[in-house]
Amino acid sequence: GVDATLNGQLNATDSYVVGYETGDASLTASDEDYRWWPYRLTVTSTGYSVDPNNVNVRSSYQVVAVVQLSPRALSNEPANWSQMNNYTVYQWANENVPLNIPMQISGPAHFQGSLLPCEDYPPDEKPFHGTIDDVAIYNRALSPSEIETLSIYGHLSSSDLLGLVHWLYGPSHWWRLNESSTATTISPSAGGQVGKLVGATPGVPGQGLVSNNRAVHFNGATDHVELGNFNLASSGTSICAWFKADSFGNPEGRIISKATGIDENEHFFMLSTVQSSNRYRLRFRLRAGGSTTTLTASSGNLAPGAWVFVVATYDGSHMRLYKDGVLVGSTSKSGGINGNSTVPVFLGDNPPGGSRGQYLRDLRSMAAAGTDYRPFTSTIDLPRPNTQATDLSLLEDVLGLPINNISSSNSVPLSFPASSWSYRLYPGGKSYAMQSIPAGTYRNSGSTPDPQTNPLGVLYHSGRITVEDGVYVEGSVLSTGNSGELYFAGENIHFKPAWLPPLAGSSESYHLPTAVVQNDIRILDGANVRLDGLAVTFDDFEFVTGSADTTCDLQGRLLTRKFKSQPRTEWQQSESWYRSRLWAFRNQLGAGGSAVSYFPEWLAQQEGLAAEPKLTIRPPASDIRYHWQNWNEPIFQPHPNDEGLRWDLIHWSVNP
Repeated sequence: GVDATLNGQLNATDSYVVGYETGDASLTASDEDYRWWPYRLTVTSTGYSVDPNNVNVRSSYQVVAVVQLSPRALSNEPANWSQMNNYTVYQWANENVPLNIPMQISGPAHFQGSLLPCEDYPPDEKPFHGTIDDVAIYNRALSPSEIETLSIYGHLSSSDLLGLVHWLYGPSHWWRLNESSTATTISPSAGGQVGKLVGATPGVPGQGLVSNNRAVHFNGATDHVELGNFNLASSGTSICAWFKADSFGNPEGRIISKATGIDENEHFFMLSTVQSSNRYRLRFRLRAGGSTTTLTASSGNLAPGAWVFVVATYDGSHMRLYKDGVLVGSTSKSGGINGNSTVPVFLGDNPPGGSRGQYLRDLRSMAAAGTDYRPFTSTIDLPRPNTQATDLSLLEDVLGLPINNISSSNSVPLSFPASSWSYRLYPGGKSYAMQSIPAGTYRNSGSTPDPQTNPLGVLYHSGRITVEDGVYVEGSVLSTGNSGELYFAGENIHFKPAWLPPLAGSSESYHLPTAVVQNDIRILDGANVRLDGLAVTFDDFEFVTGSADTTCDLQGRLLTRKFKSQPRTEWQQSESWYRSRLWAFRNQLGAGGSAVSYFPEWLAQQEGLAAEPKLTIRPPASDIRYHWQNWNEPIFQPHPNDEGLRWDLIHWSVNP
């Protein structure tokens, strides 16, 4: 081992002493190679010969050699380490994962928890989750017998009698929704209003058992069909549709709606589902005689997975609701039906749709145009059952992200890597004490490796460390115990890993973790943080709720039990605020001229809500690898093909 001497007697007159000392006395702190100091050994070998005729006469011959470790192998890593190193973010607990924009994870990501994209921003939409088929509107109130006939023939499988009956009754507007899976628009069978598919999926199996009948599926989050601007006849109407709900995640999912908002008085007409006590029922809204009335069915419970035929009628004196040909609600109403030629009609959502859906769709369009601000840019591996179908649709269908289904697991893949607070670079090498730092608040300070006393710049502490302005750390921070926490609360903060010599013959650089935290890493409101390298937290990694000037750029990898990208306060506006901005955006699109094409760009210009991510996690450079170090073992080990460590001769001197 180093800092030891080896001595021996060759014969009666000749002996030797060999000393091993860490370092190289020829190096100074200003030398470019000074960082190699702890990997060099000064070997001093002195031979002695005594005059056999006079023991007081002795000659000596000394050789001083400086050798440098030629690293060939690193210490053992966990069995699953190479797998975890494939991901920019690896999250392992089955916990909710808030993903509030503006944030971005580049490169592959692994999650076990339920992903919640933009969950904390107001859901100003009223989406329907399921399938809609054969929507028809009449300029009169159909009779009970006509409605019963439509219901009966719609359930028959021998032929398309439903279409025949609709044709005979003469609807003013009619959409069969029988398009192929590649369609981008919905063709009208009556009325001339072409529908625009916005995210909704055509070509899925439709109602009844009629061969090849198709319909349109809605994801329950952002999908809808825009039918253009039209009004109902003032004297009366019937609105008919078939639908099958996948779920009632939004209990007020719109089947068809013409409205300027979600409140009652903002509707011209609407058919939807609604939660009534612990049951789900049909609901019909209509503006006539200058006011809007809401009719909720008093019977006819709805259930997911079942096709329902709904008809809403108005004859100038009553509003009525029918479920599968049976009257389930009625209320008095009078006056001519009101309209507005500037308000659109939607299938599957409330106009103008959801601002969240518009924003995410436009993020995808911006990415295709060359500016990618999406919350992810690459593949996501996750257990699909752990995330709701609507959120999966936001990621896959709206943002265009590939998702791989993996097995669900809640196991902890790593254990905290140290039980003693010293380390060695190689077997038999010098033992270096990690630097203990007390819990508390730090600002305008720094820590860098000292090649002679702490060459890897390892710091350790228990309790909470709060990092404020002007802190630079190069090395590894170990936060121990259940109270071990690392909070970032200031500006001009930079943490990076210490240098490790590359393995012989390799062009890759190996880095040790920058931070290993037994409890939480949190980026607090107002912080501006740059983290280079690998960060590992055994509980939360949280970008806490705060203002949009809070930033964190992590270039490396993140391993964490829980991941939380909390909302930006400037983005936490009311439903009505988001809805009004979306209307304004849509209106300026129609104006042409200098219209802003993308909702994120419009919000940035008009409201200062910049789409550029504030929390960014990026993979390291392609030639960087991370090593998981058990600090109880030396970092560099003999290669399996070698008898021991290899050393390169740096220089040699003789002192006879």
